[in-house]
Amino acid sequence: MLLLLFAFAFCDDPDDPPAPREPVPTAQQLYYQRHPLSSFIHFSMNTFTGSEVGDPSIDPNVFNPTDLDTDQWISTLKKAGFDRVLFTAKHHDGFCLWKTQTTNYSIENSKKFQEKYPGGDVVKMVADSCKKYNLNLGIYLSPWDRHAPEYGTDAYNDVYKAQLRELLTNYGPIVEIWMDNYRDDSVEKRRQKYDFLGYFSLIKELQPDCIVASPYASDIRWIGNERGIAGELCWYTINSTYVREYFEENHKIPNDYQKVGDVNGDVYAPAEVDFTIQKAGWFWSSDKEQVKTIDELTQIYFDSIGRGQIFLMNVPPNDQGKFPQKYVDRVLEFGRAINRSFGRNYANQSMAVSATAVRNRNPRYDPKNLFYIDNPELYWSMNDGMLTGYVWFDFVKTIIFDAVSVVEHMELGQRVSKFTIDYEQNGFWKTFASGLTIGELRLFRSKPISAQKLYIKIEDSEAVLAIESWGLYKLQDGFELGQFIPTRIFESKNVHFEGDWSIDGENNVTSKVGASATSKFHGSYCSVVGPLDPEYGTMEIYVDGTLRGTVNVSHEYHRDRRELFRIGDLENGDHELKVVCASKKIGVYHLYYLDNYEIGLFEIASRDYKVVKGEEVEIEIKRIGGSKTTVQVLVKTDFFTAKNNKHFVPFNEVVTFEENEVSKFVKIQTLNYAEEEDLIFNVVIDEATLGSEVGFNYSTMVTISGSETPKPDDDDKETKIFFIAGICGAATMAVIITILIVFQCMRREKKEYNFLSKNSQDFLSKDSMNKYNY
Repeated sequence: MLLLLFAFAFCDDPDDPPAPREPVPTAQQLYYQRHPLSSFIHFSMNTFTGSEVGDPSIDPNVFNPTDLDTDQWISTLKKAGFDRVLFTAKHHDGFCLWKTQTTNYSIENSKKFQEKYPGGDVVKMVADSCKKYNLNLGIYLSPWDRHAPEYGTDAYNDVYKAQLRELLTNYGPIVEIWMDNYRDDSVEKRRQKYDFLGYFSLIKELQPDCIVASPYASDIRWIGNERGIAGELCWYTINSTYVREYFEENHKIPNDYQKVGDVNGDVYAPAEVDFTIQKAGWFWSSDKEQVKTIDELTQIYFDSIGRGQIFLMNVPPNDQGKFPQKYVDRVLEFGRAINRSFGRNYANQSMAVSATAVRNRNPRYDPKNLFYIDNPELYWSMNDGMLTGYVWFDFVKTIIFDAVSVVEHMELGQRVSKFTIDYEQNGFWKTFASGLTIGELRLFRSKPISAQKLYIKIEDSEAVLAIESWGLYKLQDGFELGQFIPTRIFESKNVHFEGDWSIDGENNVTSKVGASATSKFHGSYCSVVGPLDPEYGTMEIYVDGTLRGTVNVSHEYHRDRRELFRIGDLENGDHELKVVCASKKIGVYHLYYLDNYEIGLFEIASRDYKVVKGEEVEIEIKRIGGSKTTVQVLVKTDFFTAKNNKHFVPFNEVVTFEENEVSKFVKIQTLNYAEEEDLIFNVVIDEATLGSEVGFNYSTMVTISGSETPKPDDDDKETKIFFIAGICGAATMAVIITILIVFQCMRREKKEYNFLSKNSQDFLSKDSMNKYNY
């Protein structure tokens, strides 16, 4: 009983939290920042004219999509993991894509459109699709209106407010109104004094939770460029007096000010970082249908979300009214890469953690809180006045990662202004990344590294720090900067380059056919690691003078540090490896070999497996580069978007390879779950013994197809507490319950950014506010 009283007393223990650094975000702003994947959909008269600004004299009948399919737009974005769309209800030409009483220049007066889509209202179609696919809807409503005769007078403010009222009362929940500050003074001579404060007041009256993006110091600001780049230094706050006075005089805000913000600002206004998926242009046209590469989208992701800001990618439909297929493919490829890269936080494992100090020695501010979940009151902080400090992590074993995230406790405002992330490798400390502001998220990537120790050093802060969480990730599918190179294979030190070679970044490259790179080594395995590139051709691989293979190193994207070729069946001894340029151009990063007395190394046969839910998947473990002696390896599953005992039965077993055995299979059972979505878990070769080594492909992703009709499971999988009760006596059980109560009080679901999105039509429900899914 005393233990139980202690547990509850601990939960209710008063504390002395750091004072908020004002201004702090509203609940709506915080939700937006934790669900940062947004998409513009630019679709209007300009889609049919090829214009970007728009011409108000164009006949409404020109707007005539032949196969309008808003379901295709929204389902694509939903499947890719986006949280919301912002639809261009009215662009600068003034043409309205909804049934409006404010002008005759609207969809209602496009006879061709109304004949094909009777009663057609494009905003309603988009809203219905958003409701169908559970995606939040925002509206772009251009203040500049080239068609409105009232523009340039006070009467126009009434017109604009009437349009806001129509949109905010007739189409269900609207999560954002986006007010563009663009106006081309070369074609618009009328000057309009916008009643922004009146607009804001009306929006909040009609839909209090609606976010407002504007150039007038509202809930969200524009980042200051259309390239998708936030500032390395980027404060969420701005000075409302400066912004509004400057806008009234200049009809714009300095781009650099919007990019950086104002450390002493009085309005909390994080930035939306907008860009278009096309190479150029916000609206589709046949001569603009070139899509950004996955590498370009990845860089924008790290330059926007990775700097704590809101990602806003424009995907424009064509004149048929559909996303071009190449746009669909790229959006889904991008979403898949996010899913596979950030579905698992590898910092969530056993480790030792310590810090410079703990605020008032109170467990609520201990650095261990960086790992707990489901209680926003827990974070790491120190005593007032302490503006620098570090937190240090020591993992039980070496782990492999190539991305690190850090998060501030934003309920108390943004604080950190300079920090560094270091890791220890082979006894030496190296810098993984350094940055300025942190805010709701900082995310860095590098080439894959293996390390056991890591620390985050806060070098400067505007107030005592409050760090809420951190993460380690292994990037996939174009987000990664290179392939992991096993730690126990050897890099050839004496490579002889013959022909015309040069250095390009980290690679030796040549475009001279016949040029070669040669290395002599002792061992039973050799490997060629180098880049792939669209301009590359083929290379020939010779071992001991015999041609062993020809490799096509051309690829849609440039990719560094890829294992291009390997030979794992050599007799242990002295060999010569030679790489020859056979066509166009090739690159070599390093040549590697294995010399471990023919014990070999262990890999998983495929990088990807697929299985229907409820079925068993068979994973092959291969031994290459030798098979002498008996060796054991630990093979285990690692949850990702699929969870242990909910979507698959966890596997954690030692697999024994007898001498001369080169292949083994493990079987993993998936479960029949209710969701009809594809989910992923990892299978990893975790440890090897007797000097063996895991190879390049030490892990694989298993995708469970959720499209099959699930069968009910025979057993209830959620019976762990009854199992405990069955094996414990009453006294022991009381102690366990006490421990569980204490643990539950301290435990919290790690605030996980919407790298993966949990889209919620219930915009600010209690449940949706807790779903921050890494």
